[in-house]
Amino acid sequence: MPRSCLIALGSREYTVAELPRKHNRAWLHMISGPAKRLGEQIGSLGDLDIKEWADLRDIGGQMISDLMALIDTDNMLDLLCQYAPEIGTEREQIEDDDELYDSQIVQAFVGVLGIASPFGTITQLFQKLASGGSNKKTSKKLL
Repeated sequence: MPRSCLIALGSREYTVAELPRKHNRAWLHMISGPAKRLGEQIGSLGDLDIKEWADLRDIGGQMISDLMALIDTDNMLDLLCQYAPEIGTEREQIEDDDELYDSQIVQAFVGVLGIASPFGTITQLFQKLASGGSNKKTSKKLL
């Protein structure tokens, strides 16, 4: 039986169901590119022979670009819309909602990541961190 999570985006709530493996893998692959590159870049910093400022600037620029791709809430909302088409069809209304906060987008993204990833229990920890570790629930989870 597929898992699901209830997410809040602005004044709207959505129940997002886990997609079949084939679709989950494709979606997770979209996320893993920047994360993998960033990890490789950080891991290789000790091996670099930087002779000029431009070398460091180029490496740092790419790392910042990959990091921003990971934490940008517009990218997260794009990924949410791709995973759950019902969110995508209402994206304009969601973005126009005065009750939409970036923290909700992050929490919703982490919730969907929790059902898409085979390591969902690990992402539950990230969801708690994304909510600031508070006991207040702005996004309910049904697992």
